[in-house]
Amino acid sequence: MRTLVITVGGSFEPVRTSIESLEPDRVVFLCSGGRSGSRSQVDGPGTPCEVRQLGQVVDKKPSLVHQLDLKDYEVETLEDPDDLPAWYALASGVLERLMSQEASEIQVDYTGGTKTMSAALVAAALDLQVPVFVTTGVRRDLVKVDFGQSTERLETHRIHAARALKIFLPDLLEAFDYSGAVSLMERLRIQGHSHGVQRAEFQFWWNLSRTLEAWDRFDHDTASRFLASLTRDPWIRDQFLNRLKNICTARADLETRGDADGSLPKAKSHHHGYEPVWDLILNAERRAAQSRFDDAVGRLYRALELTAQIRLQRTYGIYTVHVPPEVIPECVRPLLMEGKTPDPKTGCVRVGLFDSWRILSAFPDDPLGQRFDPLKGHLQTALEIRNHSLFAHGFQSINLDAWRGFHKLVSGFLADCIRDLTREELPAQLPGRLPELLLPQQ
Repeated sequence: MRTLVITVGGSFEPVRTSIESLEPDRVVFLCSGGRSGSRSQVDGPGTPCEVRQLGQVVDKKPSLVHQLDLKDYEVETLEDPDDLPAWYALASGVLERLMSQEASEIQVDYTGGTKTMSAALVAAALDLQVPVFVTTGVRRDLVKVDFGQSTERLETHRIHAARALKIFLPDLLEAFDYSGAVSLMERLRIQGHSHGVQRAEFQFWWNLSRTLEAWDRFDHDTASRFLASLTRDPWIRDQFLNRLKNICTARADLETRGDADGSLPKAKSHHHGYEPVWDLILNAERRAAQSRFDDAVGRLYRALELTAQIRLQRTYGIYTVHVPPEVIPECVRPLLMEGKTPDPKTGCVRVGLFDSWRILSAFPDDPLGQRFDPLKGHLQTALEIRNHSLFAHGFQSINLDAWRGFHKLVSGFLADCIRDLTREELPAQLPGRLPELLLPQQ
């Protein structure tokens, strides 16, 4: 069933033209009520439809229902013709109700009614992706259409694309909702609205969204492939290229598989090996910005563990997943081996987070061990927040105050540790709202 939703104003003629042109099975009229309202033109008694020429009434006709012999129609009215929020709510409600009826194909025509009524119907139709029509004809001035009226569908691709790229996409990025940004761009493409912008511009924002989404879930290889198509832009090179290249290389070193896969141009920088720790800290902060505090604490917990693993592996050749007991310094070996049974095949044991830091602290000149020793009591207490959470082994949810305390201690400790080793600071957060002047290279 095809349903037309149409506003009714002072003149019945464009409404009649629209219904005759579109031939809907059902019509929903949006009218102003009251004594001077447009409701009477729909199904009022007598001859409520006035034909005017030069401001004078020259003829009167029956209501639209009688003129067009409409059998299936309904009328929605509001008293105030200029109450924009009320008209938007009414139009949205009507369209949503019709959309819930699966067999209904919906169209809107905003020609009649006050400017407020028309604006509200158009806004609701754009929000709900409903086709928009207008009835117009030959004009001698900006006051009214004189003759030759016809109804045509408007091309709204540019409107949908502009709203998405100027309003919705920046808001999603600012909230670090990169998966939402990807979904938005995919909907634009599937619904054909991507034709409303230049292909290069759309492809730029789509690939950037996909880069950030993959990066945010630690799929750095996929992020690298999407980023490779964007590196002509100097801002992208400065903000993303070197950092992602170094993360990939550091991860490859940790996984003992050589250099990264080469999908990115060679970066003009070096990597120090702790880039994955920075990446985890910033990821945790993005989760906290979304009030996902359990996730945030879990990621920061992993950053603390990973820092010790990297230091032990790179400096002492100790891999925490299989540690020969004899390489553990004697001063902490009894404590670490308590309750542990070496693997019968390898003779090795697995070492967890806190024991990894205990091993580091047993090397007298290790800067990370020296940082850890005076704080180990505070860190152990802080780690109980994670251990008692539903995310780990308990049933407690982590609130904002708990996150703030955990973050201040752990991220501050890690920043100091990495600064001791690299003389570098934590890099900037991945972008939220992007620079207004960031444009794709043509």
